[in-house]
Amino acid sequence: MNDKNSELITSSLTLPPKSAPKEKPYFGLINIPPHNFPEQFSQFCFNTLLSKDEVIKVQQVIRKECNDANLRNIYNINITHTMSVRDFEGSQNGSITSTTNYLKNQWGETIKKAIIENFTQPPTAPKAWFNLNETSKEAYENGKLKKFLTQVKMTMQDTLLAIT
Repeated sequence: MNDKNSELITSSLTLPPKSAPKEKPYFGLINIPPHNFPEQFSQFCFNTLLSKDEVIKVQQVIRKECNDANLRNIYNINITHTMSVRDFEGSQNGSITSTTNYLKNQWGETIKKAIIENFTQPPTAPKAWFNLNETSKEAYENGKLKKFLTQVKMTMQDTLLAIT
């Protein structure tokens, strides 16, 4: 009985015609339309922050510090016994205080130190994208330093959001 049903279903179906097989390239290459590679590469280098070793080193330090900060809890969640409300408040206040002190004194300072150490240049250095001593507002607005510092700010904000 099952065979009759399957015959009824398949007899009313029509399959589309088979498409012609595509020609296979001899070398396995794909044709790329003409483009100006040097200009595109120049634009990529202009827009990316990852063109200098210093930036990558600083980002590694920042990511490590943010990951370390993420391991901290702003609240004491390791409560193993019953306690009075006063003891509980004291425990929580101590945890909040120690985390706050770490974030204010050690975390931010380590990130600041890493940025200064990696981006400080000798006075004879040519004009650079990551000049910490830039005095021109226009140069700062159009430079990579502003983009980088914005990225650092957002990474740090994300870490603080995750802690709380």
